[in-house]
Amino acid sequence: MIKFDVYELPDNPDEEFKHHVEYREYPEEGKRHCNLCVVCGFSTYPKCREWCPNGGYGSFEG
Repeated sequence: MIKFDVYELPDNPDEEFKHHVEYREYPEEGKRHCNLCVVCGFSTYPKCREWCPNGGYGSFEG
């Protein structure tokens, strides 16, 4: 499971941001080099890393 801190924009400018934590399961978890690629789920992985601006080769590994 991957933990997400979720922040929701307020309905009115005088209200506070809403925050809650969600845990989500992904079938590819642990099978890709980082959680960003797991969440993305692009079908051509790992080929997509050649052009991806977020999870490309040489990017973070975390």
